[in-house]
Amino acid sequence: MSKASPKKNNHKKRNWIIVVIVVLIIGMVGYYYKILSGKETQVQQPVYQPITVKRNNIEIAFTTDGQASALVENLNFATSGTVKEIAVRVGDVVSVGDMLAKLDEEKLQEQINQAQANYNKTVADYKQVTGVDLATKDAVVNSNAEQLDKQNDIYNTQVTNAQNNYDAAIKKEEEALADLKEKKSDLENDLTALKEDQTALAEDLETLAAELTTLEATIPVNQEAVASKENAIDAKETAIDNNEKAIANTEEAIKDVKVDIKEQEADIATTKHTEQDKVNATIASEQQKVTTVEGALTTAQKQRDQTYGSRNASAETVNANLAVLKTAQQNLKDAILHAPANGVIAEINYAVGETVTQNQTKPFAKLQDSKQPVPQVEVFAEEGEAVKISKDMAVKVAFDLYDGEDFAGKVQFLSPIATIDQNDYNTYQVLIDLIDPQKSILDGMLGEVRFITKEVPNVIVIPIDAVYQQNGVTVVTVVTNQENQTRTVETGFTDGKVVEIKSGLEEGEQVLSLVQPS
Repeated sequence: MSKASPKKNNHKKRNWIIVVIVVLIIGMVGYYYKILSGKETQVQQPVYQPITVKRNNIEIAFTTDGQASALVENLNFATSGTVKEIAVRVGDVVSVGDMLAKLDEEKLQEQINQAQANYNKTVADYKQVTGVDLATKDAVVNSNAEQLDKQNDIYNTQVTNAQNNYDAAIKKEEEALADLKEKKSDLENDLTALKEDQTALAEDLETLAAELTTLEATIPVNQEAVASKENAIDAKETAIDNNEKAIANTEEAIKDVKVDIKEQEADIATTKHTEQDKVNATIASEQQKVTTVEGALTTAQKQRDQTYGSRNASAETVNANLAVLKTAQQNLKDAILHAPANGVIAEINYAVGETVTQNQTKPFAKLQDSKQPVPQVEVFAEEGEAVKISKDMAVKVAFDLYDGEDFAGKVQFLSPIATIDQNDYNTYQVLIDLIDPQKSILDGMLGEVRFITKEVPNVIVIPIDAVYQQNGVTVVTVVTNQENQTRTVETGFTDGKVVEIKSGLEEGEQVLSLVQPS
């Protein structure tokens, strides 16, 4: 619902007060100037007048300006088009759902037909993409994935076998080398033993020679013993000669074994190189096979992904065209403007044949809602006033048209959001419901709004200037037919202008009130 913009007169009162203050200051300056210059020599005497005692309400309130604001709703078509028919006139009473106006439906129907055709075509394209093609692409991808798994298994088996062959060949060569080294070690041990035997034989020979010399020096010479020693010496020399030959043969055998070891070590190096080449060749061959299958799988996946991409793009196109179709269908429904509520047509701004748009600034029509036959009063309160206002707070509104007659009301809404007025002040919208006004209140009527902060109803009141103190007692001067009387009274609540009299006076009596204080 939109409301008529109120005239914000909050600051008129402030400007008026400033003018009054300036005038008073000028007057006071002139007054004291007269006194100081000797031109004002007389002292004014207080003036009293009789005031009738009556019953009234005493209230404390703050005031601001307000404006009556009817509950008016702007009516617009939800789509654009040319006005074909207007079924109501300004002032017509309508019910919710009544047709108010209609746009030309021919172009809107054409838009529906075109949107339907586009939608049907994209649906057919989508079905074609999502049919056998996707299943075929998926099957190719799955087949290549299975082939890759198999090829990886073959790769692992072949590489493992090649590595095992390498290890077996190297092991065989290394075992042969170990045998040669063991043979060399045995020969070296034999050589050491032979040399030790040769040393022992030489020592034995030396001993036999010494014994022979001793025998030959004995007289008479024991020829038999000499012959025996000579035979023993011959045997040792023969043994030494044989042992030397064995040593020579063993040393020659050791040299041969050393040559064999070097040759075997060379064979091992050659075997390692040869067998490693075989392993590398197997790895390269099997890796190439795996790479080939991986390439086939990648190609199949790309083709499958492209197909899915086409499917998704086609689906997006279907959804987009469906949205266009639904929009066109909704536009056709929106070509008829219905009354959103019961009310009265307050304004029509277009005629048959004119074009309306969704972003137009001027509403097609305005409807005054019958839910609110009496306009609310709208106020824009300043910060200091807004903090004192609350929902359901009592309010009195005095419209200018009715010479300040009070209309009772209560606060229905206080906006928590500030509005910046033309003087850059923060103001807050306040909406006031009037309570059963007995006179016609029209949209736009201006008046003064009083927000009641405290009220004492239906009590005896007199001006506060009629009350004074005498001998510590509160008294008033009562006007009678014979002579004025001083009477003690009990006072109550006051707003600073009038005061409540709880006892001491009756309604209808008269008291003297100060008019011009001395």
